[in-house]
Amino acid sequence: MKISQGFVWLNIVGMTRVAWAADKGVRGLQGQGQGQGQGQGQGQGQGQGGGNGGGNGNGGQGNGGGDDNVEDHDDEFEQTVMTSDESRAIDDALVAEEFGWGVTEAASHMKMQEEFNNFVTTLMDDVFFADAILPESPGGRPKLLYKNGIPRNREPDVTGFEAAHNVQVERVATRFSRKEQENRGKRFQGQLRGRNFGEVTFFTVGDKLLISATKPQGDDSIATTPPGRGNIPVDQIDENALEALGLDRGNPDAYGLQLDVYESDQELSTDEHTLGGTRLSSPGDCTTAFPVIDNNGRRGFVTAEHCGTMSTYYGYPNQTPYPANKQRGIYNGAGDMAWYTTPSHGVYPNYYANVGDIRAVDGYQSYIAVNSVACVFSRRQSRRTCRYVITNSFSSGGIGEQILVDRHITVPGDSGGPWSYNTIAYGVHAGTATYNGITGSRFSKASRIQYGLGQYLGGGSYSLYLLTT
Repeated sequence: MKISQGFVWLNIVGMTRVAWAADKGVRGLQGQGQGQGQGQGQGQGQGQGGGNGGGNGNGGQGNGGGDDNVEDHDDEFEQTVMTSDESRAIDDALVAEEFGWGVTEAASHMKMQEEFNNFVTTLMDDVFFADAILPESPGGRPKLLYKNGIPRNREPDVTGFEAAHNVQVERVATRFSRKEQENRGKRFQGQLRGRNFGEVTFFTVGDKLLISATKPQGDDSIATTPPGRGNIPVDQIDENALEALGLDRGNPDAYGLQLDVYESDQELSTDEHTLGGTRLSSPGDCTTAFPVIDNNGRRGFVTAEHCGTMSTYYGYPNQTPYPANKQRGIYNGAGDMAWYTTPSHGVYPNYYANVGDIRAVDGYQSYIAVNSVACVFSRRQSRRTCRYVITNSFSSGGIGEQILVDRHITVPGDSGGPWSYNTIAYGVHAGTATYNGITGSRFSKASRIQYGLGQYLGGGSYSLYLLTT
């Protein structure tokens, strides 16, 4: 059960530029130059409303002399890459086994997850959007949450999605929008730190705002939360939270608020960046995630920024060491990610999903709803595991854009590795987090590779992209 492990970054001959393929949903990028002539970009993405649609982009001019990077793989390696249908079938069977479902049920549920997440991608920038929640088992109804209910102008979109996919969506009215919840969490986080609380993390689901904090060092006047308290109903007042934050019972900010207090020496979030399989190292060891390319045609891979600055990448299958050059990293509200180039080693649009399971990268999932199933692979454990997403809004120590799952299924050495489903990138592994006395694994969103890591690289221009097939 652990998270990802490395892959190897493969090179597309003549790659010079990338172009957007689709504006919403699952997004893919590719630019491929032809040896003597025009390059042509082809992207693959999911269309709006959950439907399938192909996206087209313009590639760059081909390099007459080919690529400076020398391919050092053989035909046998290329032939091992799984097709999308094979990858989906493998993951559907894995999900069925993990949750005790039939394979047909799992396949239907995961297809609905993909369609619903792509649909929500078209809604998530709405001012009053609050959240989206998938059912935990096949046959259930997904939920769409909006402040004060679904806006009138969005109702046709929802009914259209229901008709197109033969599913009924439950409409839920909330008091807070997604943006209001994020701002509320950051404000309370700052207030608790100002009162000498130690580590403070938070996440939201609909109107629920769950804050975890370690109490001030040496302050015995503040009681810790009893083990096993669990989630307080959203409409129930948490007296401990009111006291710690100085709120009155009638304050609107008290609604949905829960504060869990831990001893001052409790670690609420940790980074996992030692050991590894196919790895990035020196000093220490981490795991590589997905291949990327920048506007200048430089190829490389992403990993976790908290790993520090590594210098050696180990290629597959012989673990041959190659130099790796760090270009830039972010450790802030956009996530925990860094990117490297491998000047002496080819970079390909593939990743390892399990031992012997090499897959294409066809894009990234823009929105990942609560109760989505996300999968990770730990080469060190030789195992790929899938678990439920608890929240898509986890924040710790100023590091945002994190997704948290319901169990700790990763081990030291997994940091920087890939979370995915089928051939779609979900995120880059970061570490663990504790909530309600439970520890779960967490990762940075793959969408932040471009709209975060890339944005910081280019001073406002989106200069880094996922390298896809």
